[in-house]
Amino acid sequence: MIDRVEQLESLNAKYVAKLADLRGLSFTVGTIGKQNDEHYRLQSDIMAVNFDKVGYESEIELFQLQIKIYQQMIQAENQSIDEQRLKLERELNQSASALVNLRTSYAELGQQVGTYRATCQDMLQQYLRLAKDWSISKKQINELKIRVQMTKNQIKFSKILRSYVLSKNDVFSMDMSDFSEFWKHEWEQIIKKIRHDFELLYGAMHQETINFYEMKTKELQIELEQITQYQPVENEKHVKFQQKLQSEYEEVQKKFASEKQVLMELEATYSKLESELQTIQMQHEERFEAQSNDLHYLQESIMAMVSSVEEMQRRRVDSKVVLQYTLPNGLRLQPGSELNVYSESGAAVAQKSRAQSAFPSSLHQELVLKDISSMGRCWRQDRNTAI
Repeated sequence: MIDRVEQLESLNAKYVAKLADLRGLSFTVGTIGKQNDEHYRLQSDIMAVNFDKVGYESEIELFQLQIKIYQQMIQAENQSIDEQRLKLERELNQSASALVNLRTSYAELGQQVGTYRATCQDMLQQYLRLAKDWSISKKQINELKIRVQMTKNQIKFSKILRSYVLSKNDVFSMDMSDFSEFWKHEWEQIIKKIRHDFELLYGAMHQETINFYEMKTKELQIELEQITQYQPVENEKHVKFQQKLQSEYEEVQKKFASEKQVLMELEATYSKLESELQTIQMQHEERFEAQSNDLHYLQESIMAMVSSVEEMQRRRVDSKVVLQYTLPNGLRLQPGSELNVYSESGAAVAQKSRAQSAFPSSLHQELVLKDISSMGRCWRQDRNTAI
C-alpha cells in the first residue's frame, strides 16, 4: 500500500511537471502565435505598402506620361502657331510689297499725267506764240506790200507826170492860176485813186486776216477740245485706278486684321494651355511630393516593423520564457504537493472533474482567485543572462 502511494505520488509529481511544461508550452505557443499573428499582420501591411507603392509608381508614370503628352501638344501648338505666324508675315510682306508697287506705279502715273499736262501747256504756249509770230509776220508782209504798191504808184505817177509834161509843152504858157487849179485837180484825182486802191488793199488784207484768224481759232478750239476730252479720260482712269488700289488696300487690311485676330486667339489658346500645364504640373508635383512623403513614411514604418520583427525573432531564438508566480500570504505548500489556481467561474468545473476522478490525492491543493493575473507574470530572458 505504501509502495502504491509512493508510486502514485511520483506519478503525480511527474504529471505536475508535465502539466507545468504543458502550461509553459501553451504560453509559449500562445506567445509564438501572437508573434506569428503580428508577423502575418506586418507582412500584410508590407504587402499593402508594396501594393500602394506600385500604385503610386504607376500613377507617377501616368502623370509623367500625361506631362509628356501635354508638352508634345504644346510643342505642336507652338510649331503650328509659328508656322501660321510666318505664313501671315510672308503674306503681309507680299501685301506690303504689292502696295508699295501700286503706290510706285500710282506715283509714276501721276508724274506721267503731270508731264502730259506740262506738255499740253507748252504746246498751247507754242501755238499762241506761233499765232502771234504769224500775225506779226503777216502784218510786216502787208506793210511791205503796201510800201511796194506805193512805190509802184509813185513810179507810175512819175512816169505819167513826165509823159504829161513832155506832151504838154505849152503848159508853161498857161496862167499860174489855171496851173494851180490843174494840179489841184490832178492831185485830188491821184489821191482818190490811191485811197481807192488802199481801201481795196486793206479790205482784202482785212478779210484775209479775218479768215486766217478764224481758221486758226477753229484749229486751236479743236485742239483744246481734244485736250479737254483727253484730260477727263485720264482723270477717270486715274480715279478708277485709285479706287481699285483703295479697294485692294482695304481688302488686304481686312485680311490682315482677321489673320491678326486668329493669331491673337491662337496666342490666347497657347497661354491657356501653358497655364493649364503649369497648374497640372504643380498639382502633380504637390501630389507626387505628398505621395513621396507617404511612401518614405511607409518605408520607414516597414523598416521599423521589419526591424521589430527581426528583433522579436532574435529574442525568441536567443531568450527563454520565464514564469514567475507570487503565492498569497499565508499559503504554504507541502513538499511534492500540487497547487491548482482557479478563477471563481472555473472552480465549479474543477469540482465536478474532481468528483469524477477515481484517484483523489491529499497532496492536491486548490486556490480560487478573482484575478488570476495577480498570481504572477511571464517574460523572456536572454539565454546568456544569468537568472
